[in-house]
Amino acid sequence: MDGALSPNSGGLPEPLKGSVSSAMKTVLRSYTDVCDAVNVVDIGLRFLGKAGGDPQGQLLTYLTDSLQMEKQISSTVAKALGESKLEHSISTWQLLTSWKSELMLSRKQDPFQKLPTKFQKKLSEDERKGLKVFLAATDVETFCLELHEILLLKINHDVPDEGYQAHWDVRSTLETHLEQKDLSDLLELESLSEDTTLGQGLTCGGLLWSSKEDKL
Repeated sequence: MDGALSPNSGGLPEPLKGSVSSAMKTVLRSYTDVCDAVNVVDIGLRFLGKAGGDPQGQLLTYLTDSLQMEKQISSTVAKALGESKLEHSISTWQLLTSWKSELMLSRKQDPFQKLPTKFQKKLSEDERKGLKVFLAATDVETFCLELHEILLLKINHDVPDEGYQAHWDVRSTLETHLEQKDLSDLLELESLSEDTTLGQGLTCGGLLWSSKEDKL
């Protein structure tokens, strides 16, 4: 159909409103609920990738009616997904998987078990200080989501995506990543040192998630 949503249609994911993202995370406080939400959205995306759908249609309606998953969706998950449309499906998945990783880390679990060693390098003390200065000035939530997406989808594999190399600097990598998604430049991204590489991505992520929790 005209305007149908499909990963192969050339369309780009529509970002969630900040208020919707905050409400979703407020509702999904339980790790189990977050995992359930990730699973049902993942199933929805797989079917959307094959058949497409109306971008303005409600995600929850698509899952319960079109895919007949009502019995698999708890009232908590239904409430969390209630404001998302199909055009928000990818952004919803991105938010949920990032939130799941944060909760795993708080439970002393590792969400990146397949991340190669070359992407687990430590930051020097000066690099940590520089990153904290950057985090204090930028949009931490967006930085968190996009870095997490790179770590999870592109690198967290036995054989990482060849398009992402450990020696690349995080700043340029994020600039290209955002450009490919047709998203605006991240606030103050130019202030992030080019010495901070993707090989330190996991350490950056750990500091990032800690800074969100502690609010620097």
